[in-house]
Amino acid sequence: MGISKGTLVSINVLALIVIFGFTSVPYVDAAEEPTRILVSIVGDPVIDLDSTNRLMRANVEVINYNPAATGHFFMQLIQSSTGKILSEKEILITPRDNDLWGSHIAGMLDEEKINQNGKPVLGNYEIKVITELSSHTGSASFKIIKSSESKPAPSTTVQKSSELVEDETTSIEIETEIETEIETEIEIESEQVTNVEPQIISNGAVPSIIPDWIKNIALWYGQGNVTEDEFINAIKFLINQGIIEV
Repeated sequence: MGISKGTLVSINVLALIVIFGFTSVPYVDAAEEPTRILVSIVGDPVIDLDSTNRLMRANVEVINYNPAATGHFFMQLIQSSTGKILSEKEILITPRDNDLWGSHIAGMLDEEKINQNGKPVLGNYEIKVITELSSHTGSASFKIIKSSESKPAPSTTVQKSSELVEDETTSIEIETEIETEIETEIEIESEQVTNVEPQIISNGAVPSIIPDWIKNIALWYGQGNVTEDEFINAIKFLINQGIIEV
């Protein structure tokens, strides 16, 4: 029995598929790498509620940035123990050197956002950056403490009366030495202040004195995501640190 013409054509097509790999596998550009988001805490990753400095800063770096695929970027403040999202705000992504993009974010910690039943929840927290149109994320952790609650109890050991007795002459000599050291330190500090010279930029350019992260706070204030008090506190921080003068 011979092979029909139709059967012969089918065999030839099958042979071409096997030889040349004509399949329906979609084309993928190997050179196109996925977007990566790196988040790191700037400075001390511990915020002490007993301190007046409650500024938390973070650096965001975006590798292989593709705005069409990622859309807008948002920062979330997450309580690690519960996974609860305490706040979410949009952040600005700007170009950097070497084809990198990124953002500097900062904000004064609002104690009301971490309160539970009128008491702040201490422990680990997370700054997470997410995208609008993709699943790309990046995060960094920090800790909130209250140093007054973690200090050890004062010692109750009673010293012997003989250990508390001082020789009057020795006490006077020690006080005199301390006063001399203080006067010496004051003289040294005065000389250092006198010898401070103003910074001179060789090319005549005036360096920017406003940190990049203040742009995000201004954006959040304009969007109504931070209160006027939070915005004013950020400005006060710049004044107290001598970054700007009024």
